[in-house]
Amino acid sequence: KSITAFSNWKLGPNIVDLDLTAFDLSRSSIRHEQNLFSQEFRLQSDQDADVRWLSGLAYLNKDNQGLANRFFPIGNNISANQFTSFDIDEESVALFGNVQWDAVEDLTIEVGGRLESVENSISRSKTEPGGGFIPLPPAFAGESNGVYFSPSLGATYVVNSETSVFARTSLSYKPQGFTAFSDNAVTTDFDEEQSLETEIGVRYQSPDQSLGGELRGYFKQIDDYQLNQSIPMTTDFIIANADRVKALGVEGEVIWKPVSGLTVQASAGWNQIEFEEHTGTGGADLSGNDVPFLPEFTAGMVVRYDFENGFFAQTGVRAVGATFFDETNNSDYRQGSYEVLDAQLGYQGDSWNAAIFARNLLDEDYYSFMNNQISAGVAGDPEMYGVRVGLEF
Repeated sequence: KSITAFSNWKLGPNIVDLDLTAFDLSRSSIRHEQNLFSQEFRLQSDQDADVRWLSGLAYLNKDNQGLANRFFPIGNNISANQFTSFDIDEESVALFGNVQWDAVEDLTIEVGGRLESVENSISRSKTEPGGGFIPLPPAFAGESNGVYFSPSLGATYVVNSETSVFARTSLSYKPQGFTAFSDNAVTTDFDEEQSLETEIGVRYQSPDQSLGGELRGYFKQIDDYQLNQSIPMTTDFIIANADRVKALGVEGEVIWKPVSGLTVQASAGWNQIEFEEHTGTGGADLSGNDVPFLPEFTAGMVVRYDFENGFFAQTGVRAVGATFFDETNNSDYRQGSYEVLDAQLGYQGDSWNAAIFARNLLDEDYYSFMNNQISAGVAGDPEMYGVRVGLEF
């Protein structure tokens, strides 16, 4: 089996008003483009055998290019107009495999592993056409590489024809890399992140397939956690490594089809994710604080009705719990819980689909991001209406 994928993503421009006035005194803008290519080859055995295996080779190439502009006054009616260009490349090759063994009639043991080699590179330069009022950092180029092995071990026990329980332990890595939004070469790179996770859970599926669900709990210990961090008194944004993070959580999903054509889906998750060991940018001990950018609770429900002629109607609600956007857990940079209501009407054909959609129907106000260094934030998507068309081939 061969799987080939390519994606192109563009942001342009993302503009932030730094002076927070009606005048164009200070601003930041970013244009960013990412090209991602991946190729995967898989081989697998007969899936009806007592011992089943899957192996494969994966390749990934990711190229990020961007141009950032910062315009700000420096006194005497003079303004700096700085441009930062960057190119960050990531290339990886991985071998992976998985073996499932029906040890006894109702017990399946699963062992897996992934061996991956990752190479990263960055080139970055900063210019000020016609300026020279402020000394600029020198151009920077760097490379890094790493080899990672991620093993996993799991088991599933079938209690009866409707219910099964499972447990799984895995060790995984997020590769090292570079960030482009720092003038200091020392804070441009970051180390790999290591995560040891154990989860247990239960699955249920009714005989007539009308009701199904899963409930699971997990515990993670993460070393060298890759943390998005703002640099004090600047608009620089880096990725730093927090020494250790621990995470405890419970998640669940339910799918119910009470009558033909009607589907109800619900999900919820609660977590407690804290720094176990971490020193902040000012040297303060932040152990015990909540990790920023991660809500303590999420939930959602979607109700959809599919008519026999291909048309459908769908509505859903998303709930997001309180979220800190600052590692010191300053209440000024905390978004309280909120709910968003969405809806759509559409048609699903054999190879195409189309829909009229509405997002945030109640026009809920919330922040999707806050920056404590410039005392500003990014507002969440407002009430929005649109048309979506999809084609499958």
